Amino acid sequence: MDALIGYAPLYDDPLVGPLLAYVDDPSEVAARRLGGALVTLGTSVPFAVALRVLGASGPLPEAARGGLLGRRGRVLSRELGILGRVAHEPLRAALDAHGLGDYVPDDPPAPSAALPAATVGIAMRMAESRDWAGFAGEITGFHRHEGIGPLATHRALRVVDGELYGIEHPDMVLESDLVGGTDVRERLAETLRAFVTGGPAVDVLLYGPPGTGKSTTVHALAAAFADDGLRLVQIDRREMSHLSAVMEALRGEGPRTVIVLDDLVFDENERSDRALRAMLEGDASRRPANLAVWATSNRMRLIHETRTEREDDVEEHLGRGERSALASRCGLRIGFGFLTVEGFLDVARALVRRRLGTVPADVDAGARRFAVDRGLTPRAARQFADLYVGVTGTR
Repeated sequence: MDALIGYAPLYDDPLVGPLLAYVDDPSEVAARRLGGALVTLGTSVPFAVALRVLGASGPLPEAARGGLLGRRGRVLSRELGILGRVAHEPLRAALDAHGLGDYVPDDPPAPSAALPAATVGIAMRMAESRDWAGFAGEITGFHRHEGIGPLATHRALRVVDGELYGIEHPDMVLESDLVGGTDVRERLAETLRAFVTGGPAVDVLLYGPPGTGKSTTVHALAAAFADDGLRLVQIDRREMSHLSAVMEALRGEGPRTVIVLDDLVFDENERSDRALRAMLEGDASRRPANLAVWATSNRMRLIHETRTEREDDVEEHLGRGERSALASRCGLRIGFGFLTVEGFLDVARALVRRRLGTVPADVDAGARRFAVDRGLTPRAARQFADLYVGVTGTR
């Protein structure tokens, strides 16, 4: 079998590697290794291999992402042809000779909630065709608009040690799951709608006490626009030093991506707010047009100052000025506050009704008692509803 060069990293893939090795040398040892890789699949082999090809990050996908293929398009066709033939090998009959035919899954393609719509579409077509060489042009366009590596195969990602990793089971909060806050979501949705359709990136700061719905709102809106190609990349504040590297990894014609910085807190020693300001403004590098930054913070002082701060401390005053400057870089700033008592009861009733189909007479009294210790937040209302329904269901 011809060697892969542009897709060489696939030799290390836990499925494609054993498959390539077995097709090249159908020995007993290779068959057993391949059987171990196949037994955990929940979908057909051609579909699973297609996803790995689309999520590859070797030289050829990188060239396609940058629009640099040119004559190398023939190389892409050749290597795709190899992978297509391997993906459609009649494995069951071949492995039967080793008593391993039952290890080959016969499940149809099974798209998961983690997969972007564009990825599913092309992978389904590849699963139905042995001639993957004919997909070279489409895959070139795919990488230019959908990215490479985990970015191409996941709707939601996180950054770990500066590297992007796909989230296999993203938080599928839907707007229909939320109660209240409609005005805020509509304002944010309008901003996202313009962004995913080619409009400018608007950076957003959502601030307010914990449990008031900041992160949940972001996840619900990201899910609402996922079918339009939107990606969400979660960056923990401990990864702030990798912002520039992440930005370069995401840079391209697409996909449109929201970088989410959750629970933003600044370390005075690391001065990570300066790294974020550089990203928002653009330093020596041009800011990628396909990236927007949405930050959430429990620290109201990112915007407001208090009279108790030491006005005569020059360093502290400078720090406050920088944090205010950071907030000013966000084109949209929205505060989230505590609910009123009646607002809290409205959310609690709605969540109980959604689960039980009715609102028992003791719900209001129970919710009021619960709020005394937990606070008047949407999170507390959801916790009350979960507890109430759980106890009611065991009676």
